[in-house]
Amino acid sequence: MTDRDDLDMLAAEFVLGTLDAHERASVTQRLQHEPELNALIEEWEVRLALLAEAIEPVTPHPDLFARIERQIDAVQATPVAEPAGATASDNVIALR
Repeated sequence: MTDRDDLDMLAAEFVLGTLDAHERASVTQRLQHEPELNALIEEWEVRLALLAEAIEPVTPHPDLFARIERQIDAVQATPVAEPAGATASDNVIALR
């Protein structure tokens, strides 16, 4: 990959919102001094805006949020079995 390819991927990730907070802040600072990065970000915004315009909006079912909340509550209410051989003094956390 070339430096330009790396810069283009960074711009794409910035526009898509996949950078963590530290990386995003770093890119925001770089924008003040790197017109090429700024131009690449604007190009990605245009590309992705065109895709968004091509998609028909979908209204979620009115009960969707309530169903999600019920599923989360059910998972939180389900007891978690201790790992085999674990004792109360072990520093083991069951993940789900």
